[in-house]
Amino acid sequence: MDHMVDMTSGYASVGHTKKDLQNIIDVEQRKLFSESDADAIIAMHGKCPKSVVTDGDHAMRKAIKSEMAGSVHRLCSWHLQRNAQTNLGNSDFCGAFSHCMAAFMPETEFEMKWKASIEKFELHGNAWVRKMYAKCKQWAETFLRDSFFGRIQSTQRSESINAYMNRFLICRLKLYEFMRQIDRAMARLRHTKAKDDFETLNEHPVLVTHLPSYEKQASEVYTRGIFQWVHDEMKEETQLTVTNIVHSDELHTYTFCTWHGGNKIWDIRSM
Repeated sequence: MDHMVDMTSGYASVGHTKKDLQNIIDVEQRKLFSESDADAIIAMHGKCPKSVVTDGDHAMRKAIKSEMAGSVHRLCSWHLQRNAQTNLGNSDFCGAFSHCMAAFMPETEFEMKWKASIEKFELHGNAWVRKMYAKCKQWAETFLRDSFFGRIQSTQRSESINAYMNRFLICRLKLYEFMRQIDRAMARLRHTKAKDDFETLNEHPVLVTHLPSYEKQASEVYTRGIFQWVHDEMKEETQLTVTNIVHSDELHTYTFCTWHGGNKIWDIRSM
């Protein structure tokens, strides 16, 4: 745009503004996607998140593949569980499916458990099951554990806000009543946040693990609720022992197992 202004000696000679150009670009991009799904992505102007969680909508998949090629796309666990129940109606298989989705396990163990579930429930020819297996790298924790999702596995976080606001709103509210109820809802959210901040600043958890420096840093960085998650992970770590270390020029591989033995083994690779 600036180049065109310089060439024509002023904005008046160009015949359109920078906003006009942006509008044309947006219209062309929206032709690729459905209107509602494209809006959120186009509005980001090329800034892509590292990870994205969606309900599997076709238009969203197309938009993410085109506009967020570098992002890791995860399918919403809640929608997948609901679809499993709708398409199969077998609560036992849904339980096995949920386990394959959420459990940390090596790829070989995932394949073994998936095949065992298919054979047990005789679902070899089921089209929905085959389709889900083809997308397993978008929903199984086995393939997604190297990507950061901040513990988010579902789009329910955004939908829970809608459910929360619905507790304060009813149909046919007058505008001033609607705004009053919105203020009440926001006041309660602010009160909860202030309570969390107060507890974080004034409560000092007892350090109980063998990693006191990490534990202390986590207690200073996170709120009490998030710190409890981290604290539980640290306590889980005390049950692991290193069984093998392999160093190469570009990769370091650490093999862990539980200290009391068993057949659970994890390989952790770092650059």
